[in-house]
Parts: sequence; C-alpha cells; structure tokens
Amino acid sequence: MLEFVNDRYASFKDTVVKDFVGSVDGDAIGSCVVKGGSYLSSPMSMFLYSRGDTYPILSSTKGDYIGFRLVSSSIPEATWFTDDGNIASTAITPLISASELRQLTDSYHAKLVFRNDASGNLVYVDFAKNAKVVEIEDKIDSYHPDISPDGKHVAFCTSMEGVLKESSVYVRDLNESGSNLVKLPVENAAIPRWRVNPNGDTVIVYVSSAASNKSESFLKESTWQVKFSNGKFGTPEKLFDGAYHGGVENDNSFGISSSPLLRAHLANSDKNTDVVWYNSEQACNASLTKDGTKRTLFLDFGGSLGREFAGMNYGVHERILVADSTGRLTNSVASPEKYTFDHTEWAVGMLKDEPSNLIVTSLTDYNGVHRQIALVTLLYGDVFPLVEGEELWHPCLWVWQNGKNHPKPTVDLDSAGSYYDSRAETLFPFANVELGMKMQSFWQKNDNAEVATFGSSMLLDAVIEDSIKSFKTLNMGISLTDIHLFDYLIRHYIIPYMPKIKFIVIEVSPGLLFRNYQDMAGYIIKSSPGVLYDENHLSESTRREIAALSQDQQFPLVLLGQQYLKGTFLLPEGEWGVPVVNVDISLLPYESPALQGCLKVIKSLKSFTDSIGVKLVAAIPPRNPKYKDTDAFDPFGPSWEVALKIIDDVKNMGIVVFDEYKNGHHDYTDEMAYNANHVSYLGAARFSERLDAFLKKLK
Repeated sequence: MLEFVNDRYASFKDTVVKDFVGSVDGDAIGSCVVKGGSYLSSPMSMFLYSRGDTYPILSSTKGDYIGFRLVSSSIPEATWFTDDGNIASTAITPLISASELRQLTDSYHAKLVFRNDASGNLVYVDFAKNAKVVEIEDKIDSYHPDISPDGKHVAFCTSMEGVLKESSVYVRDLNESGSNLVKLPVENAAIPRWRVNPNGDTVIVYVSSAASNKSESFLKESTWQVKFSNGKFGTPEKLFDGAYHGGVENDNSFGISSSPLLRAHLANSDKNTDVVWYNSEQACNASLTKDGTKRTLFLDFGGSLGREFAGMNYGVHERILVADSTGRLTNSVASPEKYTFDHTEWAVGMLKDEPSNLIVTSLTDYNGVHRQIALVTLLYGDVFPLVEGEELWHPCLWVWQNGKNHPKPTVDLDSAGSYYDSRAETLFPFANVELGMKMQSFWQKNDNAEVATFGSSMLLDAVIEDSIKSFKTLNMGISLTDIHLFDYLIRHYIIPYMPKIKFIVIEVSPGLLFRNYQDMAGYIIKSSPGVLYDENHLSESTRREIAALSQDQQFPLVLLGQQYLKGTFLLPEGEWGVPVVNVDISLLPYESPALQGCLKVIKSLKSFTDSIGVKLVAAIPPRNPKYKDTDAFDPFGPSWEVALKIIDDVKNMGIVVFDEYKNGHHDYTDEMAYNANHVSYLGAARFSERLDAFLKKLK
C-alpha cells in the first residue's frame, strides 16, 4: 500500500538536517509525501528515497492503492525546507485568502512585505498571485521595508527605530530572488519611505539616524530624499533638520517622528517649527498617511491622554491612536484579546482619492512573540489576521485601489495574465500549474519563437529549448495532457500571436487519445482565469498588457512528485525499470468514439496549419523498450495492434512523424531514462539534438 505521511513535499538538499518535517507550505499545488509501494509497483521500482507517485499526490487524492500511516508524537524543534531546498526553522502561514483580502481592501492587487526576525530576511506575500509566502534569502539584516508606489520594488534599511546604530538603505526587486539589489551610497541612512513628488519623480525619503528623538542631537540629524529611477539612485537632497522617519508630506510642509516622543515638523513660508505632541508622553511606531490628510497613527504606553480619549484604562501598545494635523486625537482602535499591537503602518500603494482607512500591524502575544501580521480597518476598528509565524516584524501592505488619479488598467487585473489560480477546484492541479508557467513563457518568447512543441510530460521532459540550435523553440508541454488542449492553445495563442512560427510539434501517444474534450482539457481551461479572460478580451490592443501581467505570477520550483533539476523540467538519471501497464487495454478499442474524435481533431489541425503555411509534425518520445515484450504500447496502452493503426492513421493524414520510440527498438540507454515513460536530462539532450536535425531537414 502506498501510504500518506505527514510531510508536505519539498526539494531535497545535500546537507544534514535534524527533525525534518517537509516543506514550509508545500509546493504550488500542495503536494504530499507518500512512502512505500502498491500492488501496481514492481519491487525493482520501489526505492527508500522515493516520496511520490507518477503524478502528484494531494491531500484530496483517492485511490484503491493509497492508504496512510498513523503516528502520535510531537517534534519540538522541527526543520522545514523552502521550495528551493533551503532550511527554514520557522513556518509562516497565510491566514486569509486573496478573495477575502480583496473584499476588505477594495483592491484587486495587494502585496505584503515584512521582516522574519528569526532569520533577518524579508518575506513577502503577493495576494494577487496565489498568496504564496516567499522569503528572500541573503545575509543583509533587513528592517522597515517599504514597497514602491508601483509595487515592483522594496526599500529597507539595516537598523531599526529608536536604535543608535549605523544603517544603510537598499532597494531590490520584489520577486523570489530579490534581484537587482542596489545600495544607497551615503554614510548613514535609515527607515526609507517611498513617495511621488508633485513633479512626478519617485523618490525615497530617509533619515540620517533613527536613534532616540528625545536627545538634543535629534535636530542635528536630518531628513533627506533621493530619486530612484531605472534601478538607480540619484543624488541625495537634504529636506530639513531633524530625523522625521515617520513620514513627510509630499510638499515637505509636515513631518513626523516618534520613539520615545511624538514630534512634528511644521513648515510654512516664514519658518520651520518642531513641536512635541501627546503631552510629551512616550509614543512610538508613528506613521504619516500618504493620502494628504496629514493624519498620524502611533502606539503609546497607556498614557493619560490616550486613556482619557479612549474612556478606559489600557496597557502598553493595546490601542492604535490616530492624530490629526494639529496633534488632536481623532480615532482609537483596541487590540484583539490576548494580543497587543506593534510596528503599525498605514497601507501604501495606489490608494483611492479619499482618506485612507487601512492599517497593517504586527500582533504580539503576552509572551512578547510577534505571532501574526494583521489588517486593521480604521473605520470599524476590525482586525483581520493575514499571516502567522514565530517573529514577524515591520509589515508593509501595498494595495492598488481604483481612483481618478490612477484608474484601473484597460484589462482586468483580477484575471488578465493570471493563468493559474490556486483556489480553483480542478481534478488536475499539477497541469494547471504547468499551464500557468507555460503561458508565462509563451508571452516572453512569442514574438520570436519559430517552433512550438506540445505534449504530455513525456515530451515536456524531452525537449530542451536551448538545445534546438536551428530554431528558436518554445516547449509548451503539460503533464498528462492531450490533443484537445494542444489544439486549443495552438488556435487561440500560437497561430494568432506567434508571427514567426514555422513548425508545430504535437506528441502522439496513442493511449492519451482515448479522451473527450471534457475529460481533461475542459477542466484545465475552465480552471484558468487568464485563459477564460482571454477568450473574450485578448486582442492586438490588449495582448501586450496581458503579456506584462502574466510575468508577475510566480511559481515554485517543485511542481510534481518528481525530482526535477532546479529551475527546469529535466529529470535526473534513473533507469527504464520494469514496464507497468496502468490500464485495461481491452477497454481501448480502435472503434472508441473518443479515439475517433481525437483523430478528427488532429486531421482538422493538419488542414488548418497547412492553410497558413505552418508544418505540423507528430513526435513519439521514447519510453521503456521492454514494452515491446508486453501486450501494451506503453503504460497508458492501448494494444500494439491498435496503437500501430493509430500511428498509421496520423501518417496517412500527411503528417510527418518524428519517432524516437521505434516500437521499443531505440538506443536510449538506462542512464538516459528517469523511469518507464520519461527520459532523463541525458535522454532529453539526445532527443532535442535529433529533433533539431529532423526539423532542419524539413526546412
């Protein structure tokens, strides 16, 4: 019996770990680990290190050969792996879905960035793209992140509020690798905040020190701004004396500082004034809103003024207080039971043309652990947890709301370019993930590609794009898919939007032709919001915007229960092993209506490609040569008699066939195989080289 274990699937790494418990959050589809084998497995195909099945095992997977193990225990110091195989000592879990957050923020695009204090790294969650938690691994101690107005970059510093310490400001791209890291080349810079100046320049405001603002040295420090454009810093410009790191109004007329005092910078045409608010009582975590209302939120230590305003006693950081431009308190929000607030900030981004109502904060339990990050709605005083972990600091929530100054794009950001939706209910989640990745690749390469290959995982793993030297090639293979999906993608995307296309290669695996459209392709298409959106909105006028949006979606490196080489769909060396037949071949006759329907689709596709001068090629990738000694063509059948008749039908349509299976008489050795029906990276290299030569001759 193949048995579920507790672990989520994670890529292994060549290292030693203690008390390993799998992936932090699983891969994009939530793959689970299974151990052992079943009555379908040969002893030669079962290994101690095997952790999956032919295709992904999910928590919802059912099968007559799948069971589970029961163990009762606890692991006090567990170790997780991230998707790319790095070690994580803490797990960070989303607590809210993208759709729920969308309702709360009135935003179709939201991103959260914060500091994982256990590692010192920045972590972000893109709620528009599957709410996946991503930690940017490096050795820079990262505090006070702030997301750029366009949502594409994050600025941060290396020290924190209230600490007298040297600090540097950095900017990096907001993606999995945190690419294009740039350091501001000044002696000391802390607590960066983005803004767009009245002249349209995007700048970062920072201070020369984030130390205590109670000392006389406060006004000897200063507040600065520096332009950031095209991935580079401009020349820093001093704004005024005093380190007002809580935020500065766009026209520089107003600034805020806290820790341990709440100080305001007031400027007019005659003079600049520094004033202390809140009766000089202790205050911290101040944040100036960016909506022009000059409101400041902050935390206190249960001060007398705050208690009088709230009408009750409360403890340290148990209420968020909001002051207007004169320092008068206007709002107060209580922390949830058993928690206090910390690291409060107004939401940033493209906000509506009205006063902001959104606050993001850490929630600290009574043991002093920053356990959650939450959204606070000022209007109603509600608190909604967003993520949970061990020590989550310094959150920044970026949202894009409609407004007359920044109208919604011409395409719908909810769906356009979003070809994978983790919330979609589908029978084939692994195929939906791969569809998302392949569509992202399509929009990167569509203008220049000359060859497009379509197939199941057998062709997906066999075609190396860069190894086909004679033509720019796009591999559109998707696991377990068939001619119905190939036909759809070719007609809706390849032909209309790949102007240089010369060859289309389709896999012909006879066993995968015993399907109707609804058996798989229909499910995959209906589960992709991007594909459904494109059916009614994709055109020459929208394609570039859709293509750009598709590049924002991110996917994990681990997609299936197979050990893909990092960043590829290539497989390591294995062996052909023992041929196993997964179907009853007696149920796959040549007269099958589903088979005859698939053959009609292939014939129609041939007529279509001929009419526009594109060459259609059928490919048969290699699989275990020992199937020639069985009654079945391959794991999916059908009988050899039916399979050969199908291949003859394809040839009789005038379609040239690139056959590397050769009815089991091929020269792909064991080292060129991963398992009975997939080649390894060595087999893929041979297959790609030969496909290149084959297409070159056809040219």
